[in-house]
Amino acid sequence: MKSFYIVFAFLYFVYILNIEGQSEDATEEITELDPSLSYCFRFTWLGPNYDNSSKGLNTTCEEWRNDNRADGIPCRTPFLISYDGTPPDMQYVWEHHRTDVVCRRARGQVCAKYSYSFNDALLNITYMCTRAFVVDEGAVTKGCFDQKIDSTKVQVCLCESSPGIYMPCNT
Repeated sequence: MKSFYIVFAFLYFVYILNIEGQSEDATEEITELDPSLSYCFRFTWLGPNYDNSSKGLNTTCEEWRNDNRADGIPCRTPFLISYDGTPPDMQYVWEHHRTDVVCRRARGQVCAKYSYSFNDALLNITYMCTRAFVVDEGAVTKGCFDQKIDSTKVQVCLCESSPGIYMPCNT
C-alpha cells in the first residue's frame, strides 16, 4: 500500500510542478541548439484518435483537456499527430523538427515522458522538462513509475539528457 501512495503522490506532484513551473501552451523559441546545454522533448502526442485528417487541432491544452475529459493529465504544446494515429517516430521528429519540440533542461530538472492508457490502449503521451520527487525520499532523476487504477494506467518515465546536440533521453 505504501508504494501506491508514493507513486500517486509522485504523479500528482509531477503534474503540479509542471503547471506552476512553466506555461503549458507557451513554448520557448529555440532556433539553434547549444552543445553546452541539455535538452528534453517537449510536446503532447494527442493519441490514436487524431491523424492528418483531424480538424480543430489549433487549440490549447485547456481546451484539449475539456474536449477529451482529460482533467489532471499533463499537456504541453506543440501538439503532435501522425498520419495514421500511431505514436510518433521519435527519430523522425528529432531529425526534422528538433528545435520545435524541445525544452532546455534547467538545473534540477529531468526529462519526463508521461503516458496515459485506458484498457491497455495508449491514449496520449506528454514529453516535458520538469522536477520530480517521491514524498519522504527526495528528488528522483531516473526510472519509470506506474500507477494502475481499474482500467486506467499512468506511467511516468524520468531521465537526464547529457549536454550536447543529441536526441533527448525521454523517447
